[in-house]
Amino acid sequence: MKRVAYYKTKSDLVLAFDVKDEIPTIISLPVHFGRHGSLTQMEGELCYVSANNKSGNVFSIDIYQLGMKMSLKRSVSINLGPDRSFTPTLRGTTLC
Repeated sequence: MKRVAYYKTKSDLVLAFDVKDEIPTIISLPVHFGRHGSLTQMEGELCYVSANNKSGNVFSIDIYQLGMKMSLKRSVSINLGPDRSFTPTLRGTTLC
């Protein structure tokens, strides 16, 4: 993340710009996640985090490490159970 500025575009691409060398790069986000994810910093690295409802009260959280090529770093499945419900209003909340 040093020397590089990142910007998520409306077309689900990330514009990475090396400030020192003035070199732009385009990074594709996972196509199937679209607007259901967020760019964040985790352990000093830029990551893309998405949360998806698999079925009922089961959700998956996928963490992708960004670089020249995006790769799945971690995937977690969460079962909220029968006594919990999901409220889709997570205003301004970051998962990491």
